[in-house]
Amino acid sequence: MNFSSLLKHSLSIISVFKRPVLFRSALFIVVYILLIKSNASVITAIPLILLLVMIYLISNLALRENMEEFNNSLKNILDITKIK
Repeated sequence: MNFSSLLKHSLSIISVFKRPVLFRSALFIVVYILLIKSNASVITAIPLILLLVMIYLISNLALRENMEEFNNSLKNILDITKIK
């Protein structure tokens, strides 16, 4: 597996927990801005930019979930003994 596929797979796993991730990210952003407000620079903005990119990627990957396919997944299994 190449690095980009591994990164996509990891973000897909994180996207399952998108609500806690978004809440904790928002909390981190608020606290981080309060801590760096007197020393704000381009260097101190890098973690914020990376976090926003991560949030965007997780949100984008979470859009591909399809509950109808999930609910119909058991219909694809014809016989459980063939799987064993």
